[in-house]
Amino acid sequence: MSTAVEDRGSRRLAWCVAHVLRHAPDHIALDLLGRLDRPTRKYLCRDEWLPASAVTLLLRHGTEADRHYIARNPRVVGRPLPGLPGPARYARRRTPPELLPVL
Repeated sequence: MSTAVEDRGSRRLAWCVAHVLRHAPDHIALDLLGRLDRPTRKYLCRDEWLPASAVTLLLRHGTEADRHYIARNPRVVGRPLPGLPGPARYARRRTPPELLPVL
């Protein structure tokens, strides 16, 4: 059973992580999500302004509890739509050679 102080700390950390996830690339977001404890992940999954990329990462690489909290939360704005092309489809496309130095 968590105390009110631990609960408040988890909520604040989830709020801070949600702000970072709005601007972080996927590989950094995935590493950050892996470092969170269970209560913080719970509050993060309940954030209604979580970006779609973070929701997708939580659904693909998260725990069963993460998927449960996201599915139960009707206010998640960033929930990915079914049928959208996934990363496997985009991985099949070759990057144009003139863009390789930029990337």
